Amino acid sequence: MNNPKQLFLDVKIDKKKTLDSFISCDSTKVVLRALKEFCEEDSINQFLFLWGKPGVGKNYLLHSVHQEFLLKERTAAYISFKKTNISSEKILDNLSTLDLIILEGIEEYPLEDTWEVAFFNLINQSRATGTKILCSSKKVAKSIDFSLPDLVSRVLSFSAFELTDIKDEEKREALKNTILRKGLNADENVISYILNHTSRGLTDLLTLISDLDSFSLEKKRRITIPLIKEMLSVN
Repeated sequence: MNNPKQLFLDVKIDKKKTLDSFISCDSTKVVLRALKEFCEEDSINQFLFLWGKPGVGKNYLLHSVHQEFLLKERTAAYISFKKTNISSEKILDNLSTLDLIILEGIEEYPLEDTWEVAFFNLINQSRATGTKILCSSKKVAKSIDFSLPDLVSRVLSFSAFELTDIKDEEKREALKNTILRKGLNADENVISYILNHTSRGLTDLLTLISDLDSFSLEKKRRITIPLIKEMLSVN
């Protein structure tokens, strides 16, 4: 489609998040490969279910996939059930006309008959039209308490991938590689400071790198421990 349609409800779209900027290491390579393949038009995976505990980067990857589709001028909807008070299941109506539907925080999906039927119908309609669906959850699919058996069956048929937290040694190496990929320089003591004095959660590390990139450019200074301290004091 020539005019990409963006539909998102109470979701701040972050264009800085891309699959290529996500930390790549042994713990994430399978998920990244699956998501990159999912973004291809001829992908054999039409429905994906991404799950993992908070802070491992699910939101970052959902935004990244969303960006991939928009950059290719393909239509997408991004709906989050994590914070948004969505009043009606009709938000799902006609979404199967799009190329991609992202449903974030599906563990918070309303467990009501009309909602479950709407989700079941959406999956069936999307299967017929070729629309892709990407769901995220803090829980594995079988732990979500849908009461509609057919919906349970449909969701369990999604290709499921667990996003786990990466190991400490992977964080150090990935942090170095990510900083280098951005064309920045950081000494080993800077890497150690980041890991020892800031949140070690993957999502927080990715955000910190992006913020450091912008802050160092703004200040026209290389990344050093004093620069990090200055940025953190401002924030």
